Amino acid sequence: MLMNSLWNLIDWLLPSIRLPDDLAHVYRDPEALSSVSHHHHRASIHSTHSSCNSTPSQQTRDGNPFSQAYQLASRPAIAPPSSASHEAGAGSRGGAASEWHRERDTRSGEREYREREREKERVERERQAAQQQAEKEGMLKKIRALEGQVDKLTRELRASREDNMAIQKISSKDYIPPPLSVPAVPPSDPNALRAAYDSLLSMHTHTHNTLAERTEELASLNSFLSKTDDFSGAQLIQALRDLNAEIVHLSASMADELTSPASSFAPYRFDPTTHHSSQKAKELVAGMIGVGATKWLLARQQTEDLATVLQFAIQAWEVSCVGRAMDSFCYGLPREVDQFLSLLFEQMHQTEPQPTTSRWRALTYAHTRELLASSSNPQKPPPSPFQTLSDHNARGLLSILALCNFTSLPREALLARWGAHLLRISERAERLAEVIREGVMSAGFEVMWVKPAGPGEGQRSAPFDGEWMEDVYERAGTGNAQGMGVMCTIEFGLMLVQKGASSERNSFDEPRPNEHTNGSAKAHYGMNGHGSANGHARITNGHTNGAGAHHHDETLDGENSQAAALTKKVLLRPKVLLDTVSQFV
Repeated sequence: MLMNSLWNLIDWLLPSIRLPDDLAHVYRDPEALSSVSHHHHRASIHSTHSSCNSTPSQQTRDGNPFSQAYQLASRPAIAPPSSASHEAGAGSRGGAASEWHRERDTRSGEREYREREREKERVERERQAAQQQAEKEGMLKKIRALEGQVDKLTRELRASREDNMAIQKISSKDYIPPPLSVPAVPPSDPNALRAAYDSLLSMHTHTHNTLAERTEELASLNSFLSKTDDFSGAQLIQALRDLNAEIVHLSASMADELTSPASSFAPYRFDPTTHHSSQKAKELVAGMIGVGATKWLLARQQTEDLATVLQFAIQAWEVSCVGRAMDSFCYGLPREVDQFLSLLFEQMHQTEPQPTTSRWRALTYAHTRELLASSSNPQKPPPSPFQTLSDHNARGLLSILALCNFTSLPREALLARWGAHLLRISERAERLAEVIREGVMSAGFEVMWVKPAGPGEGQRSAPFDGEWMEDVYERAGTGNAQGMGVMCTIEFGLMLVQKGASSERNSFDEPRPNEHTNGSAKAHYGMNGHGSANGHARITNGHTNGAGAHHHDETLDGENSQAAALTKKVLLRPKVLLDTVSQFV
């Protein structure tokens, strides 16, 4: 009995001693709270049960002074904790509670993160499903389109096979055409049917062959009458300006170096009192740049204006030399042949459509150049005609320099210094001539320059016309230049030639600042291609000579009275020097 009471006492004391640890453990783990409460409840029930089952004597012994003393001695162990212990326990419980709340927030954040990830996965699956659906629909559309094409090709193939079988059936000797509703020949006469079939087959063959010939003819005419242009008017103007710039560059370079005392060419210049230029050189230069320009050059040999006058003289020589090559139908042909082809082209230009005329000139020009470039010795082909132009150009420049007392200047020294410039001028001129004759089919272009008055009786300068020409010193205040004589041309111009009666328009019909369509800007060619009315100037291949530069309307005579008029439009005016320039320069 004593042992039983001792165990009951221990069982009653131990839960009270472990209470602080159990509380801390409970705050850390809520599930421990239920287990501790259950254990304490079981201990209380067990203790009560033991007390109830004890005998009265035992209870009396339990209530003896020894037991009471023992109970009193043990009361401090189960007494409530002190205030310090209570505060420590409260702090421990608060820390445990905050830790539990953090863990709860962490678990809540993890749950939210997992939910977001699951939402992203769901959205991605929906996007992939939508993309796959779109691809599927696209593939279905392509399949339906391909099926449609296959059906179309199948129908065409079936129709082609049926046509082929029908043609083979009709072409076979054993074929008998079906009877007509109202047959011209009774079906009982197979010989007559055979003859009718042979007649129809012969007519069909003849019609088919005729149609094929007409188709080939129309195809060739379409190519021959094409109005397709490889170059525009703006490109031609730019090419001509590049040629003018090359000429100005050459003349300025030669004038600066030859008139400079420190130049390497100074030793070649002699005193004009001891050396005189040859008459042959004077005649050559006067025939190219004009008598007025030649006299002007000779009069300025010992003046400060020599550089300016020499530059203008070289420019005039280059324009005259290159202009004569540009005016020819194909440079390099004998003079008589070239003149005949030029007149033939002008005659065709009046009577034939513009594309026909342009195509004929392009083909003739191309084949003529090919024949001129051919040689019996393939290893040594002849030089281009425009390459020989450089040689003639160099001879003329040496003659001009001889008039300026450079009589001993060797040809090799001139070509060594300016040979590349001369070659570039020839190449640009050749390219421009090729483009004008082969690159434009819808209209005609002509290089403009005013031919100077050469030596001889009856030669006089062409009068200046502001609508056709541009005076170099127009802004210098020299007065009204209209009607004054033109000394020489120093820069090329460009003119557009079209059929005046044609109602069609092309890319060259757009208005330009220097374009003229009435008055003196309209020209009508006669039989010889020259507009020579009322004693005014003749115009041949774009340059003027004689007494003037105006054009007037002229009616064609005889069998050519139905020829359409040719309308001329100035796209770029040539720059000229007047006879009066020698008075102030």
